[in-house]
Amino acid sequence: LGVDEKSAAAAKIMHWVDPKVRQTYGITSLRKLSDILWSQYKNDGENADTFRAANALRFFGTLPVAKCVIDPIDATGRAVNIPPLKFTSSIVVFRTHRIPVPKDDGVLSAAEKFGGLIYNLIAYLTSYRFGKISTPCCLMGDEMYFLKDSPVLKDLIENTDRQGRRANNFIISASQVAEDFGDEYRLVSKRIALKQENIKNAASAVKWLDVKDEGDVLTQELLYDTSPIDPATG
Repeated sequence: LGVDEKSAAAAKIMHWVDPKVRQTYGITSLRKLSDILWSQYKNDGENADTFRAANALRFFGTLPVAKCVIDPIDATGRAVNIPPLKFTSSIVVFRTHRIPVPKDDGVLSAAEKFGGLIYNLIAYLTSYRFGKISTPCCLMGDEMYFLKDSPVLKDLIENTDRQGRRANNFIISASQVAEDFGDEYRLVSKRIALKQENIKNAASAVKWLDVKDEGDVLTQELLYDTSPIDPATG
């Protein structure tokens, strides 16, 4: 929202997300939070941090991809109350279809910023829930590039890998290139490499496997004799 965490505007917003205040004012969703912030600060002036934050939240609430966390508005102008995530379910599927992937070029659109927030939110929710369940838990994450360099990886990957056996938790992570796996994955012992389309990515995958590749034999295998795109042409 463009608000410094130590600013006066941040303190005002935190007031409204306090559990007791939320209960008093019936703030049970991000949509309701957005509405009350706008009603409180819309007259502060366009240069006020409180106005900009409230306006930014209203803007994100109009994005189609935002309806996974902010109740959308229907044709009549009313909020559609989408049921909250049920953590008691045995299996939870986070459907990220059409949520834009943040590009690694430093220039992000509003939708890409929101997409980055969503992928991190999924990771934080998973890490939080894993800590509350004593029975075995598994997160299967594809395209883990989305979380590259995110601080949540320490809890989600590194700590789970270190304590997974004791905590009955484990993770299956997948990405297109080995460089997407940072230091948080360094203790992972079970590693799998699939077919690559160019020699650079194939060599990187073999290096990720942490095995010797005398004569580039394995690199050539990943390029020409592994997991064909069309099994029928194998």
